[in-house]
Amino acid sequence: GWGPRGGFAVFTNLPLSQTADQQGFNFPFSGTSAAPNLTFTPAPRPLSLPPIHDLKGNIVPSGGNSKTVPVNDPIDLTPYPGLLTNVTTDNYHNGYTLSGNFTIERELPWDTVLQAGYVFNNAVSLYGSQYPNGYAGAAPDVAVFTAVNPSLSEFQLTDNHAHSTFNSLQVMLRKSVPTAGLAFQLSYTYSKAMDNASTVYNGDSANSAFTQNDPTCWSCEKARASFDVPHHVVVNFSYQLPFDKAAHLPKRLTQGWTLWGIATASSGFPFTVLTPFGSKRYGIDNYGGSTVRPDLVSAATLKHGGGPEEQFFSNDVLADNVNMIQAVNNSQNFVGQFFAVALDSLNGSTVAAHPGNLGRNTFRNAGFSNFDLSLAKDTRLFERTSLQLRAEFFNLFNQHAFSIPNRTLTSPGFGVSTSTQFDPREIQLGLRLIF
Repeated sequence: GWGPRGGFAVFTNLPLSQTADQQGFNFPFSGTSAAPNLTFTPAPRPLSLPPIHDLKGNIVPSGGNSKTVPVNDPIDLTPYPGLLTNVTTDNYHNGYTLSGNFTIERELPWDTVLQAGYVFNNAVSLYGSQYPNGYAGAAPDVAVFTAVNPSLSEFQLTDNHAHSTFNSLQVMLRKSVPTAGLAFQLSYTYSKAMDNASTVYNGDSANSAFTQNDPTCWSCEKARASFDVPHHVVVNFSYQLPFDKAAHLPKRLTQGWTLWGIATASSGFPFTVLTPFGSKRYGIDNYGGSTVRPDLVSAATLKHGGGPEEQFFSNDVLADNVNMIQAVNNSQNFVGQFFAVALDSLNGSTVAAHPGNLGRNTFRNAGFSNFDLSLAKDTRLFERTSLQLRAEFFNLFNQHAFSIPNRTLTSPGFGVSTSTQFDPREIQLGLRLIF
């Protein structure tokens, strides 16, 4: 019969205590090392600040004691660029993950075992980045903190708004033939990972929602996670080669040969198509500038022959991009066969008139496969001493998988990959003495 089993657990997700731009700072108070008027040294540290002024230019702390500044009194932060680059919410707390599985297993004839299970992960109150004052130059009704203090512009707030879900069906078939020295296993995972933020401080900003298309709409960022892989297949085997059955050959030469192999095949990873613009309403992001996704006119077609292998989108999509480049260079709005963008200006810079309706991680690069092989010969030298000669071939067939293509519209290389994701073929030889 079927043998059921399962489990459930709650795990605490501890927040980062330091990040790349916070080394030496008293978390959660931070700044940037690029700030020209501040010198940061590892805490505890002496810190000498210029006099603190209000918005009228008056020195406000009596006797140089900043604690005497009246509550809610606007302070001129212009002399301290970068001081409020990153801030943390005052109710910052641990997130948690609900994780569980329900699995059934059945032993079949001929030394075969079948296992199937539902595995889930639901992460709540994860830390994420948002921009409560919009990006630099945001409209007054968005940049509400600028209305209180004109020296405040864009800043990144870390809080607990992020969440993710993972649901999967995992199937495994295992077969062994002891008389032949053969063992075989096939595993398949069908899964879906969703989130509204895949990273917090680093990573790909567009794919991971580190910066948002619309900083006031977190539901607009809910999509496939940057690491989502719907289909994943793994086949592995081990085989004790029967060379010892060969007659007229020394047993020390024919015994102890084993062959291992692992073959994998997987879906590709999601990616986001975006423009090089900020937006008229939400401003221009200081972290990278490119936050706005385009409007989608129709589903972008993929290449089907007739182009280089590293080309992802069809020739029609690439031609659409060329036409968009010409329109943008002429400061004209563009409505193509697949994408559209309306232009405006903000403080002398070209921006999009509005964030587009294209979702995050709506495209996926090509799937990939790989095969690793290992051959070993174990030779007994003495009663407790043996010698192992091993040859390992990683990516035996030298298969390659291109990384996600250039996905920024108006870029000359849009839709074409410029790198691969994994290592080329590697051969490793080893000699091991076991005693």
